[in-house]
Amino acid sequence: MQELERRAPEVVARRDVDAAASFLSDVVYLKRPHTTHRASVREAVVSHPAEVLGALDAPERVGELGYAAMDALAQVPWFCA
Repeated sequence: MQELERRAPEVVARRDVDAAASFLSDVVYLKRPHTTHRASVREAVVSHPAEVLGALDAPERVGELGYAAMDALAQVPWFCA
């Protein structure tokens, strides 16, 4: 978990879909390690680049969006409510 927290600012700053897909698949795996296949999650995430970029943009606008910033992440596969 601490490793993910350390990596998060760099992933957001880079705005690289591939790097974000790897990061987000690690997040999903951390939450559900026994039922998650990282490669499948990564493949699903990377196939939605617009949604990933929207989620990466949301933290910059959190003051403007408030909790709606989470809605951007909810558009990424595996992060739906």
